[in-house]
Amino acid sequence: MKTKVIFRIAITLTAIFMLILFNGCGLTGSTSIFTLDYNLKPKLAISGDSIVVGSVSFDMDAAKLLNVNCFDWGKMDKEDIGNIEHSLKNTIAHWQAESPKSSTNSLQIHVVVRRYFLQTSTSNVAGLVKVAWCAAYDSQNIIYHEEFYAADSGELIYTIGMIKNSIHEAIVNRIARNAFLLSSNLGNEFIPASVQNTYLSFDEAVSTLPEALFTRSGTKQEGDKIISWYYQANINWDWTKHTNVVNWPELISTFQQ
Repeated sequence: MKTKVIFRIAITLTAIFMLILFNGCGLTGSTSIFTLDYNLKPKLAISGDSIVVGSVSFDMDAAKLLNVNCFDWGKMDKEDIGNIEHSLKNTIAHWQAESPKSSTNSLQIHVVVRRYFLQTSTSNVAGLVKVAWCAAYDSQNIIYHEEFYAADSGELIYTIGMIKNSIHEAIVNRIARNAFLLSSNLGNEFIPASVQNTYLSFDEAVSTLPEALFTRSGTKQEGDKIISWYYQANINWDWTKHTNVVNWPELISTFQQ
């Protein structure tokens, strides 16, 4: 009996060690800088205006973290926003290196993270981020703007950092893909490209996320069985709704000074 318990403990500790080994500080919510593959670039975006990242910022009250009886790891911080910015710049530079430019005009991309809500437990991780962005040639010539949600979740083997990185990749992918389509001057009414894990509707985004998180709160042994019971927290994502609209001319003018 005692041997079985020790074996289970050893397996658990080994799994934790492997997560730390292969995911680094992602276990506690750290994220990384990346460059998306060139094959993700829209095929129609062959040539166009040069694209530059003018700014990536966040609202002062953008971050929220809910932990269900576990460590308070993962809250969004300036490093996360910096990683999104560098990843967007890297991806655009990588894609542009293979794309001839049709003019010397520069299309500026400005991004604001409005809400970044992460919820964690010992069994689940889930995140919902609301992002606003625009494409403009200057503060008085804004050709497109939108707000969208990026969402993802995972169980057991997914670290906090893995889920956050997945959400960051969705954000960068959506913005980069649509920036290239906009810069190509296709002459048609612009229809934004849809990207996995991004949604224009709050309800659609929330429908992909778990309704509750669970944390194991205790165990007991009954014969040859180990019985566990869990603490459950129902999730309310409404905080990520944001009714205020970004003043794009003002924001662009601020970063152009």
